[in-house]
Amino acid sequence: MNILGLDASVWFPVVTLILGIGLKGLFDYLADQRSSARERASRHEQRMESTKLRRIEFQRSTLLSLQESAANYARLVGRAHHHHTLENRKSGVWGRSMLGADLDTDLATLMRQMAVLKERAMDDELRRLVDQYCMASAGFLISREQEAGGQHFSLAMDAGSAVQGRIGVVLRSLDTDEDSVLTLKSSV
Repeated sequence: MNILGLDASVWFPVVTLILGIGLKGLFDYLADQRSSARERASRHEQRMESTKLRRIEFQRSTLLSLQESAANYARLVGRAHHHHTLENRKSGVWGRSMLGADLDTDLATLMRQMAVLKERAMDDELRRLVDQYCMASAGFLISREQEAGGQHFSLAMDAGSAVQGRIGVVLRSLDTDEDSVLTLKSSV
């Protein structure tokens, strides 16, 4: 078969060479697209894992700070209870004497610190428990009767224990989450 006066033995190898080069280019292009898509997906997954690990570390840091603040706050509330008890023995009046500038300032600072840390915590139950703890403690600090003060003090200590317990639960769940992210990361 002649095309443009050329025999098939001349034009056929040229046409197949051009078609082969074109198809090879097309297949290389498609392979590069698939490879690029896999690389993009891999980078996206790595960013997501990295973000999750940063969030876990932020939560862990927040919870450890909250745990420390809550423990210090309980100690100060205990000091305030001791102060009120001693003053009550002296004067027979509950909760009317000043706590002292240092104790009062430290209580306010820790309450403010716990409020900030509480808002950073992701766990709704923990935030609710911290609110209960602060409310019971405030109830104790403003009570003007020994019986009410004792009840609020007991509630505050129970709420403080519940806060510490919940922080432990959430910290352990963060450890589990972190382990699962790291396991997925190492298996890829």
